[in-house]
Amino acid sequence: MFLRNLNVLQRLALIISILSVAMVVVGGTQLLVLRNTVITERQDKVREMVEATRSMLAAFAARAKTGAIPAEAARQLAFEAIGAMRWGQYNDYVGIYGAGSGDAGVTYVHANPKFINVNRWDFKDGQGRFVVRDIVAAARAGGGYVTYSVPRAGGGAELEKLSYVGAFGDGEGRLAIQAGVYTDDIDTTVFGIAIWVAVGGLAGLLVAGLIALGVGRGISRPLDILCEAMNRLAGGNLATEIPFTTYRNEIGHIARSLTSFRNSLEEAERLRAAQAEERVRAEAEKCAALTGMADTIEAETSTALVEIGRRVDAMTGTAGEMQASAARTGAAASGAAASASETLGITQTVASAAEQLSASIREISQQVAQSTSVVARAVKAGDATRGSMETLNQKVERIGAVAGIITDIAAKTNLLALNATIEAARAGEAGRGFAVVAAEVKQLALQTARSTEEITSQLGEIRTATDASMTAVRSIEQTIREVEDIAGSIAAAVEEQGAATAEIARNVGNAATAAHAMSGRAAEVSTEATETDRSAAAVQGHAGALAVAMSELRHSVIRAVRTSTAEVDRRGDPRLKVELPARFAVGGAAGLPVQVVDISMGGASLACGPSVAAGAHGTLGLEGFGIRLSCRVLAADETGIHLAFDRDDTTAATLRGVLDRLGLGRAA
Repeated sequence: MFLRNLNVLQRLALIISILSVAMVVVGGTQLLVLRNTVITERQDKVREMVEATRSMLAAFAARAKTGAIPAEAARQLAFEAIGAMRWGQYNDYVGIYGAGSGDAGVTYVHANPKFINVNRWDFKDGQGRFVVRDIVAAARAGGGYVTYSVPRAGGGAELEKLSYVGAFGDGEGRLAIQAGVYTDDIDTTVFGIAIWVAVGGLAGLLVAGLIALGVGRGISRPLDILCEAMNRLAGGNLATEIPFTTYRNEIGHIARSLTSFRNSLEEAERLRAAQAEERVRAEAEKCAALTGMADTIEAETSTALVEIGRRVDAMTGTAGEMQASAARTGAAASGAAASASETLGITQTVASAAEQLSASIREISQQVAQSTSVVARAVKAGDATRGSMETLNQKVERIGAVAGIITDIAAKTNLLALNATIEAARAGEAGRGFAVVAAEVKQLALQTARSTEEITSQLGEIRTATDASMTAVRSIEQTIREVEDIAGSIAAAVEEQGAATAEIARNVGNAATAAHAMSGRAAEVSTEATETDRSAAAVQGHAGALAVAMSELRHSVIRAVRTSTAEVDRRGDPRLKVELPARFAVGGAAGLPVQVVDISMGGASLACGPSVAAGAHGTLGLEGFGIRLSCRVLAADETGIHLAFDRDDTTAATLRGVLDRLGLGRAA
């Protein structure tokens, strides 16, 4: 979490700091190891001198035992020879002291002649240590190292000295052999080395810091500029210029990717505007068509109903007048027996009523003719509506067929994803990546199936609404035709008088009822058209979701092919894993350093390299082999660059030699 919030310069500074601490720790450790090594070497040296002295004493003792020289003379000769021994930069020497009970502490060999044959048992150094006593004690213990402080032979301050003590002889004749070296120069030497190491380390750190500063600024400044450009793109400024696109490094890759991103944004913005315009236009046309159709039906139906209602009202009024006239005629006939004089008056009244009835019948005939014309127009409007609904029903049937095909494809895709999952499971660890992709394909197939099921459901609702609309239109047409028949019956019945009047009243009532039914059916058609519009919008939304699902399915299949495991690799030559430095050149340009991660008789794969297009020709030079191979770029993506070598005898022989030198065997 801490490193995640550091910029490039801070991370480089952190690396330099860690290297500094590591250098100090390693340097200190190496100095301690060096000091201990020098001390160990000097311990070995003084021990060797003690062993050499012991050998000399043993040699003189052996000569004395053979009688070649007296024992005391041999002892004295040995002391003189040993006293003359010197070694090292400071003329270090060997000392011999008595270690028996009678001569303990007596000095027999020493660099200072005044100490010879002097008992120095009580001699102490500047730190209060009994030097001779410690030497004798070490000899009696069988040998060991003793540390004390004494001045050099020429005098001066006391200095730390490390001695090894060995014993020669036993009993009263036991001798303590001491050989020592001064150790003050060890710390001086180590300190001098430490100074040089520190100076060199600081100089190296300074150079590394300057290099890191230059590298960091060379990375952070272009990144800051690219971040600013990306922020401007995120803010909607698609005219932003993208720098560094010519760089042949990661900065250039980022810049070129950002340029592609900007171009994609521009294309997406253009497509989004075009789609929005097309969607608005289509919606406007559809709404205008549906609204125009509904307005036409409503207007023509309303006009026809108003006209029919007006004529029916007139006919009802006439029928009422006829009923009143009949009632008056009945009343006049009932009074005919009472008075003959009244017969004439009644007859005149009946004649007048008949004249009125004749005039009413003529008026009814004219109104019926007008009603017939209105009904004919209503029949034409009903036929047009029914044709539109039948066309809509056919389109719904075709959409249903397409949805069925998509359902079959989704089922087959699901089955294919299931088979891929089984094969990936059989492949084990190598098929894990393929199994993840197969699971994504299966999930997309399920989403496709659910979308098609929703579309099928919406299509069923549209089909039901369309069928209901067509039923309503047919009912309207039947009703209109009934009105037309009724109008014809009214025209025929006008010729009849008494019974015709009653028939006219009944038919007028039926016509009014039919008009009311037609108005209700027209309202149902309008409602069903509105529901059809909503269902069509839902189908459009689900169709869009289906298109997205199919697009995702296509990308998933492409990704599955590109990320297939080695078990499904279709290359015929075996690939050999390597890590070879090489130089790759395209189109005669200078070769750039790359790394070969696998190679075969057919081609090679590069871990990274320049941005190249598939199909480009180039050369691959393997460092350390002195060869250049002609090749062609098969693919270049985030996984690397994949090359195919030219198939000729010269290239094949060269590759066999390379593989043999690598010790990887001969490729097939």
